[in-house]
Amino acid sequence: MKLSRPSRSSLALLGLLALVLLACSLQSRTRTSLVPPPGMTLEPAHIHLSVATGKPPSPIPPPSPGTDVHPHEATVDGTSMTIEADVRCNLCFIQLTVWHDTNHNKKVDSGDATGSLGAAVEGKDVGYLGRTYTDTPPIYLSAVP
Repeated sequence: MKLSRPSRSSLALLGLLALVLLACSLQSRTRTSLVPPPGMTLEPAHIHLSVATGKPPSPIPPPSPGTDVHPHEATVDGTSMTIEADVRCNLCFIQLTVWHDTNHNKKVDSGDATGSLGAAVEGKDVGYLGRTYTDTPPIYLSAVP
């Protein structure tokens, strides 16, 4: 039995399909600025990010701060910090909660700072080849009494 070679147009179509699949992903790259309470210096290693996603029209409450850390990158900008995270979702809304574990004891307690977005934001699909960000409003952290 002799196998036939695929035509050039078949190979081109297959290549185009592979490129389209690579360009489509189910993730949104979020970028958020964190503003600490007065007198607090944020340390990237002690930032914990919790993420909740959902589809409208249901409300998406902020997740509780916790040690279940969503992977993220942090950059210090003077007194504030910018965090970036890939959130797995497709046409969804994203809600973020941030906790700065100031005393490094892995418990939300006095001296730490927490904050959430005021409302969920619509996530943009970045595609595997893109660098589109879902820029959120800043999160103002409040000191835990």
